[in-house]
Amino acid sequence: MSRGSLFQRAPIPEAKFQKTEDVTKERDADGKKRINQYVVGELLGQGTFGRVKLCHDTVTGNRYAMKVFRKQQLMRKKDFQNEGPGRGMSVTTALSKVYNEIEMMESYSCHPRCVNLVEVLEHQDSQKIYVVMTLGEVGSLLTYDECEGTYTAPVPGEWIPASSQSTQCSSRSSTSRGRSLAIPEPIAKCFIKDALEGIAHLHEHGIVHRDIKPDNFFITTQGRVLLGDFTVASKVDEHGRVRGTEGTYSFMPPECCTPTDESQEYSGHDGRAADMWALGVTVWVVLFGSLPFQKANLKELFESIAECQYRIPPDAPVSPEGLHFIQAVLVKDATNRLTAKDALAHPWVSTADFSQLPAYIEAALKVKEERAKKAAEDASVSGSSSFTGILRP
Repeated sequence: MSRGSLFQRAPIPEAKFQKTEDVTKERDADGKKRINQYVVGELLGQGTFGRVKLCHDTVTGNRYAMKVFRKQQLMRKKDFQNEGPGRGMSVTTALSKVYNEIEMMESYSCHPRCVNLVEVLEHQDSQKIYVVMTLGEVGSLLTYDECEGTYTAPVPGEWIPASSQSTQCSSRSSTSRGRSLAIPEPIAKCFIKDALEGIAHLHEHGIVHRDIKPDNFFITTQGRVLLGDFTVASKVDEHGRVRGTEGTYSFMPPECCTPTDESQEYSGHDGRAADMWALGVTVWVVLFGSLPFQKANLKELFESIAECQYRIPPDAPVSPEGLHFIQAVLVKDATNRLTAKDALAHPWVSTADFSQLPAYIEAALKVKEERAKKAAEDASVSGSSSFTGILRP
């Protein structure tokens, strides 16, 4: 669907987090580290730029995620960004990306479908930055296994009763019945609707995420999705455009994988449309448990994406509305892709039924507990330390 040439930004609400320069570090009587009023707990995840830890606010009683960054290390990490034909490369440090994430989270302020800033603690002379954020306790929407090249759902797909699967598959080939989805379609619709509300909010405020993928959708104990990790997010120009490429290769849109004519001036690409393409790839992964574009090397991957070469599994147990949604988002021409607002009105999304979420989340928490117990047992046997990550920064 075509867009207007001008991009209208919604007014930005007042930020509701605080910045603190007076940072005190100490240990409680039981040896637990405390940063101001936050008692620091278990390690939740390890990212490229820093660690994510669970923390408990002793004033409010709330639990949050705390990202911990070492500034000296981040200053040594350089990132080279291609600015487009004739514009060369720009160089930024990892530290600048951390500050960018904070700035982006300031810009969109609080929203129930986004990870929100609670507090940034940074003493002028300190070598660390502590970023306190709202927490998705259940973990990522899907977890990527780099060794296997596959995604793992919070709960096995067979969680949906066989009778429900048969109903879903009635319009498809009979060979599809009983085949598990990465996440059952009725549950997936709820998660995607939540994610779209977060994406739409960002786009309304002139911000694009630029790294939409299942790993960056975090689930709360209420079963709601929080869109997180704004490391490479950026503000768009008045036409909704951004420059250069950011994000994860397999989720990049055709317009970022197509060689540019050197004779033409590069004017960037529509960041909102790129986000929506990545959302389409995410829906594919959520429903099918695999990526739509998988090739042996980067060159072949980009060529496949540029030509929009994907094939929906013929026996996929997905409703016609679900298949139509995927095909309406994974469109080669960015101007014909659904916008976030359009996608929220699509029948597949608008009919999401949240009544089954409590049972699914209960099962997910049980699976998470069992996995954590097994990881602890394996670590005990091997004599090495281990952790079960539920957030990936």
